Amino acid sequence: HPSTFARVKELCEERPQTFIFEPLWYWAALCSLKPSLLKEGSRLPPVAEDTHKKLLLLYSMEVSQPSEASEILADALQQETRCSALDLE
Repeated sequence: HPSTFARVKELCEERPQTFIFEPLWYWAALCSLKPSLLKEGSRLPPVAEDTHKKLLLLYSMEVSQPSEASEILADALQQETRCSALDLE
């Protein structure tokens, strides 16, 4: 949804030291969430459970702590998602 992407862009512009990637990378992550991680009526497009699992295989690092960027995104988009910051890693 355009307004959600605009919010991601805004966060990236406000905190360039925290959001080290281009906004499109964060948007791609948000657009790879399975339905159970999205709230009813979310404007983010869900992907199938199987697609979500396959996308997670592309990420190779073990993550035990969320990044500051993920914490900020999870907080800013809490009306859209059921995600923890760690889910966004």
